Amino acid sequence: MTATPLKIGFIGLGIMGAPMALHLIAAGHQLFVTTRSKLPEAVAATSAVRCANAAEVARQAEVVFLMVPDTPDVERVLFSEGGVAQGLVPGRTVVDMSSISPIETQAFAQKIAALGCDYVDAPVSGGEVGAKAASLTIMVGGTEAAFERVKPLFALMGKNITHVGPAGAGQTTKVANQIIVALNIEAVGEALAIAPPTLRRRQREIIEAERDGRGGVVAEGRDITTVVAPDADVRILLTADERAWLDAYHAKTREELSPLISDAQTRQWLERATAPFER
Repeated sequence: MTATPLKIGFIGLGIMGAPMALHLIAAGHQLFVTTRSKLPEAVAATSAVRCANAAEVARQAEVVFLMVPDTPDVERVLFSEGGVAQGLVPGRTVVDMSSISPIETQAFAQKIAALGCDYVDAPVSGGEVGAKAASLTIMVGGTEAAFERVKPLFALMGKNITHVGPAGAGQTTKVANQIIVALNIEAVGEALAIAPPTLRRRQREIIEAERDGRGGVVAEGRDITTVVAPDADVRILLTADERAWLDAYHAKTREELSPLISDAQTRQWLERATAPFER
């Protein structure tokens, strides 16, 4: 039990949201929840109160957390009929821990601020394992005052918690994090591709040999051997459709990040990192 239990809203109880919510409950906070799917049994067995919609959650809670899949989902939860915005009163705090568009995040923050409330974007890294272990990395955007207000709650869900700037900065940092992770995975694939044919079926052993050296994989808490198919030539792991999808994702990333980068050299790096695949 914490010294000052809070009334907390939590919207989105999937593989990430459910364990995160459970950590808040275990610390003694009263949760008001809603989710578009069946309420997880582990959450249903607690003191959490299920609400009819997001507006009802917001009416009950001092701090409202969101953990949903994508930008349109966040917008719907916040601003649709029965959304969070309809239940807010001045002085409340909305914390979006989803991984979404930095630019749209800034727009959402402005709308919530107009209602007299704080908006914090706090995407996470660490996956389901980190969510269950309360060891997530949390990248936070928002005012200093709002960050300090919710930091004790972040500490119940994560270990590496950093305030990186104003609204939208957390999402920008998360995009940068994903680029780094993707490039590391790609580098592992390229490294394995140069192995002679007789070693291509020993990829797991090669990775183990490199794990603690200078070539160690930078993917904390992950088993990189699960990313690369054990019996495949890594150069042909992506289908044409997968490459097309990734090209579209890279284009969207460039579109969203370029306006936020003033340094020409950094922008050039972004263009190279998200360049289309050769056809």
